[in-house]
Amino acid sequence: MKGSNFVINLIGILNQTRKHKFNYIHSELPKKIASFSKKMDVERFIHISALGSDIRSKSIYLRSKANGEEAVFSKNQNSTIIKPSLVFGYDDNFFNQFASILSFVPIFPLIGYGETKFQPVYVEDLAKLIVRHISDTNKKNIYEIGGNEIYSLKEIIEFIVKTTNKKRLLLPIPFSISKLFITPLQIMPKPPITFDQVESLKQDNILYKLTDNKIGSLGDYMIQPASIKNIVPNYLKRFSN
Repeated sequence: MKGSNFVINLIGILNQTRKHKFNYIHSELPKKIASFSKKMDVERFIHISALGSDIRSKSIYLRSKANGEEAVFSKNQNSTIIKPSLVFGYDDNFFNQFASILSFVPIFPLIGYGETKFQPVYVEDLAKLIVRHISDTNKKNIYEIGGNEIYSLKEIIEFIVKTTNKKRLLLPIPFSISKLFITPLQIMPKPPITFDQVESLKQDNILYKLTDNKIGSLGDYMIQPASIKNIVPNYLKRFSN
C-alpha cells in the first residue's frame, strides 16, 4: 500500500470453508486493511461490502459484512463503503452457476417460493462508480447500488431457463422444508446453496427509497445501469442447447 493514493478491497467469499471464514474475510481483514491504509497515508480506502448487511441478521454472511463495515469506519474515517445488490458480469458466480445447474437438473426447487427480490447491478457500472468516486471532491462515505430493474428469484431462474433454451420444472417450496432439499448438497466440495444462503434469501436484496442524503447511489455519478437482458444472454449462450 505504501505510496498508493487509493486502496480498493474486493476480497469476499460466498461459502465458508475450514480455511476461510466469513468473520475473518469480511470483518477482521477489512479492519486490518483500513488500519494500514491510514498508517500509510492512503488518500482513500474503498471497501466493497453487500446490500442487506445487518448485524442482526441470522445469516452469518450478512452479519459479517455489517461487522466489517463498522470495523472499517472504526479504524479509518477516510473510507468509503460500497454496498451492491447482486453483481452480474461475464464470470459471475450467480447467473453462470444457476445456468450450469439448470443444464442437467430436470426439476429446480425455488426456495421461499422464489419470492426473494434482487436488483442486479452490472459489474462495469460498479467499476464506473469506483473510478468516478476517486476523483470526486465531495465524496460520500456510503453508497448503496443496484440496477433499475427488480426481479424475484423465480423471475431470474425463468430468465435463465428461457435464455439457455431449456425446459425445466420449477418447484416452489417454503423455507420451512428447504433443508430437506439442500442437506444432500452439503457433502459437495462447493455446494450450490448453503444453509446460510437460505437465511440470506429470507430478506429482499433491493434498494429502498433513500431518505438519507448521506448515502450515495449510481445516480450521484449519472450512471445509467445496464439491464441483465442486454448483458447476460451474451455469456449464457454457452449453456444453450
